[in-house]
Amino acid sequence: MKQFGLAKAHFLATHQCSPWNATSVQNLLTTHDWPLFEMELKNKRISYFDYMLTQRLLRNLSSVKEAVAFFLCHLIMAGKNGHLCVEISESRVVPSVSQLWNNEGSQSLIPEELGLFTRLIQQGALSIPPTLVTNTKKFSSYSGQPHTPLCQCDHHFYLQKHWVFESLFLQHFISHLEIQPSVEIKLDQVKMDLKQMQASGELNQEQALSILQACVNPVTLITGGPGTGKSYTAGKLMSILRKNLKSDDPAKFQIVLTAPTGKAATNLKKSLEKMTSSEFPIVQAKTLHSLLNMHRSQNEASPLGLNADLVVVDECSMIDIELMSRLFESLKKGSRLILLGDPHQLPSIGAGSVFIDLNKLYRAGLPISHIHLKTCLRAELKSIIEFADLVKEGQADQAINLLNQSREGVHKLKLNPDQNLAQKELIAYLLPLFPSYIESQMDPKEIFKSFNALRLLSPVRKGLFGVNTLNQIIQNAISQKKVKSSWLTIPIMISTNDHNQNLFNGDTGVLLRKFPFNRSESEDYALFSDPTDANELRRISAFLLPKYELAYCLSVHKSQGSEFDRVILVLPEGSELFGRKILYTAVTRARKLIEIWGADGTLKKTILNHETRLSNISTRFTQLWKDRQQN
Repeated sequence: MKQFGLAKAHFLATHQCSPWNATSVQNLLTTHDWPLFEMELKNKRISYFDYMLTQRLLRNLSSVKEAVAFFLCHLIMAGKNGHLCVEISESRVVPSVSQLWNNEGSQSLIPEELGLFTRLIQQGALSIPPTLVTNTKKFSSYSGQPHTPLCQCDHHFYLQKHWVFESLFLQHFISHLEIQPSVEIKLDQVKMDLKQMQASGELNQEQALSILQACVNPVTLITGGPGTGKSYTAGKLMSILRKNLKSDDPAKFQIVLTAPTGKAATNLKKSLEKMTSSEFPIVQAKTLHSLLNMHRSQNEASPLGLNADLVVVDECSMIDIELMSRLFESLKKGSRLILLGDPHQLPSIGAGSVFIDLNKLYRAGLPISHIHLKTCLRAELKSIIEFADLVKEGQADQAINLLNQSREGVHKLKLNPDQNLAQKELIAYLLPLFPSYIESQMDPKEIFKSFNALRLLSPVRKGLFGVNTLNQIIQNAISQKKVKSSWLTIPIMISTNDHNQNLFNGDTGVLLRKFPFNRSESEDYALFSDPTDANELRRISAFLLPKYELAYCLSVHKSQGSEFDRVILVLPEGSELFGRKILYTAVTRARKLIEIWGADGTLKKTILNHETRLSNISTRFTQLWKDRQQN
């Protein structure tokens, strides 16, 4: 039986016809005459979800202009693409029609259509039925919550949930900024220690300054690319704080390490353990969802308060607006918060790019403590960082020239121009690189290490070079090898949370299946990093594993928070829709070697596509901060 998505299934069940059938669709709407809007569904420029949600919001309203449907649909698509709001005025629409309505698999909009759709969206914003929208000025002090599905703040329009989370974030963020750290330190001694560590080469000037800022401020951003020592700096900060507390009992100074994913949290803990001494207690690292009790049911209490004096958060570019608002809501009053990350990486899967917004507040001269680490400390990354910097800065021609030179650490894969033949050549190239069958006496740590040394990445899920396709082809090819007696090793990624097994969406491991495969599977098991000891592995029966997927190939999004010695990236046509951050993120996953396959034209379009997510955080924060200071 053919399976459909929820929105498509609902459409078919409700209307007993396919939206692709123009005649049938026209008969569906008895009160709304929207021929152009329906045509965009047929042209696949809007999805079933977009169409159905627009219909649902307007279902009880009569004589609604088609322009309102275009406006609503644009706002819905903006939210799906991570924007917290849209800005609509007489002069512009942000994000633009070309950003949201040119979808993969649909025919590109011509200039006349771009102009027409833009005008319709502008007209629709002026014609929103009053029952759908709340003017949010009266809620600026957080005294209440709007109950309409849309909110308007001057020229900015929001889906209600995005307005609520943006407001909650601003409320708790400003409240935390207004309270200085409550645990006192010997600041003069800290300055002396930092001076000595600089003189000895233990810290550079940037790192020393970031530690000093973090000692005296409630919130500090430490940003930088790979190899600039963000985690190292955080570790030195923890040591210096414990050493220079005015309290007689440093053990009472509570520290929490966290990150958006289990892999990132484990990596942070590993990095910090390398520099801890015997008198420095090991600090546990948790995912933000686990730390904040985000997996609670709706009937349970709100997120747990963090009874910690110092909270260190890594990979902050991956944190969406909801999670960031919950984090600030849960902070202990007077605690210190350290946010680590690279703002040039991909933003969160969910809505918002709060870490980038915080960087913008600092650059605007607002009271945000922010240090950017510029010095790469790992020599083996030199060529990779040079290439990544060109991508980050949008220097497409220079980046492509460097890649085509195939310098040490940065190589261009040359495959057949024919897509089908290129896929076969890629698989033939990959198969010898992946571990497959092993003997039972092999050290589990060596098995785990061999898979984490290499990863194939793709920005797309479907198609000849999509994650799903490549994983299945590689698995089929490896499984067909003729062997006598051994174990098949399969990289896997957990795709759902299982709190009983302490396994979470995004955790990667290695599944071992004993040959022959037609026997009982009771002996099969998987290896995962031990969350309580980053240097150890844990063994879990295959029967107890939650839902997982193959991980020979990962999506670039799923690879965030991980690093591999060698990364092979495929950029098929269409990858340019994701923009330069997808390329930068993939490149910076590599420690020693990045290999890229893709046409120069696709690479250039990808690098030149630099779209940012829209929010109103900077403007609202500026006004709210000014009002609070005056009061």
